[in-house]
Amino acid sequence: MSKHKFAYSVSFGSWYARTQLHLSEVFEFLSDGTSLLELDSDILRQLQARLEIKSISRVIEPLEFIQVKTKNDIEIKYFEDGLYTLTHISNDVNKSKAILRDYYKSRFSPALSYLFSLGAPTPKILAKMTEQHPFAIHLLSENSVQAIDDSDLMHFIQNAYSQIHLKDGSISLFADRSQILLIAHKSDLTVISDLLEMQIFFREFKNQLAHYLNTHRVLWEKVANLKEKKKLSTSELEKIRLELEDDQKIVSLISSRINQMKSYISTRSALADQLKINDYLKELFQYRFDTLSSSHEYVKELWKMTENYINSAISLSNQIENRSVSHNLKTVAFITSLGTFSFISTLFAKTELPKITPTGLVYVVMMFSFAICVNGFAYIFFKHLKYSLSKK
Repeated sequence: MSKHKFAYSVSFGSWYARTQLHLSEVFEFLSDGTSLLELDSDILRQLQARLEIKSISRVIEPLEFIQVKTKNDIEIKYFEDGLYTLTHISNDVNKSKAILRDYYKSRFSPALSYLFSLGAPTPKILAKMTEQHPFAIHLLSENSVQAIDDSDLMHFIQNAYSQIHLKDGSISLFADRSQILLIAHKSDLTVISDLLEMQIFFREFKNQLAHYLNTHRVLWEKVANLKEKKKLSTSELEKIRLELEDDQKIVSLISSRINQMKSYISTRSALADQLKINDYLKELFQYRFDTLSSSHEYVKELWKMTENYINSAISLSNQIENRSVSHNLKTVAFITSLGTFSFISTLFAKTELPKITPTGLVYVVMMFSFAICVNGFAYIFFKHLKYSLSKK
């Protein structure tokens, strides 16, 4: 049976690249349920009302953020760079987790999704990104982790795959499978909040890079498999070209997003220096901004290669289609020239102007039909002629 003698601060959050312009849009929406965008005003008001906001303020700090308190005692922080956290304090960890999950899934996430629903559509391959929110649990007590008598947390602590003890007696425990992160720290709650926000930024930044890396692999293998095919008909190549052009749009969009991400590393790095939490980040999470920057540059270069790879495949498919059309046009030109030559030869053999006769009409129709048949045969032949996307 669980005992709940201590108070716990339970939090989770996420990050998606935004700007101060987005922060102003979010503040306007959260304040009065309105937006300057062409969104349905009734839906906006309904979504804002469901958030049950008790108070809202805009806090000017090194990194500006919106602070919200809800009627069910959830604190929301939404930062100008797109990072947000949801926090609930109680003496029952599982209760707090359930409250946060429900609020995020049924209220907060739908509201933000609708607010940012206009603009460039999210490709299906990116829409598959699933959000997993590890919880950060902070013991609001002078006691050490060993003093916890909550059976659920004790089970978590005993099964944690990693424990890091710091010089000041604080401890950090990690458990990937349960998607839970627990921090027990003797510093004040402000430091814990700063560490949590940085941890979320690192985790989400790395997760997005990992997703882009996996997407690169999928697209690269797709093109590689097409190039390995020895024979492809012109009709098949047309479908493939359309698919590759869709992939090209995805690559262009992701490349733009990756290029934008660099500035956020610099901003968060400067903030960590100002808050003097770099040592904690390195000891507790093994996070370094220079390592994150290197990973970003690596993925960025991969996407340049991917873009060039897809562009080369599209260029080859276009060349092959043009070659097929050229062959077909040459055939039509040959048939036309042959018919014209035959007609002129007949005219030169006559001593008087030809008269229209039933036999002559039948002859013309037969020749016209023959030309159509030959042209159709040539079209079908070149349409199904096999080509390869390889340059070999």
